[in-house]
Amino acid sequence: MPALNFSGNDINEVLQKIQNHIQATGISTITKNIYLLPEELAERWRIHDGHLGNLRVSGEGPAYMKLSEGKYGKVRYPLFGEGGVLCHEGDRIKHSTME
Repeated sequence: MPALNFSGNDINEVLQKIQNHIQATGISTITKNIYLLPEELAERWRIHDGHLGNLRVSGEGPAYMKLSEGKYGKVRYPLFGEGGVLCHEGDRIKHSTME
């Protein structure tokens, strides 16, 4: 199994290394990404899944894909990649209240 090196200061660089490692080890064999249901992301963030809908409307949330049309179309959130859940979380990490 290839070693996973977590060195680097850029969170996106580290997330890309994690994604490459997952693909190289065969953990994700069906797709190059892992997609979360709105309920799964809401549980992860401990928020109501309706709030995710508000974030989609305002454009403030993570990237998502819509699998079917209409108001009640199925939505999935990519875990990896630009604008994905991990990237979105990494962009919001603060080290000071002055940021």
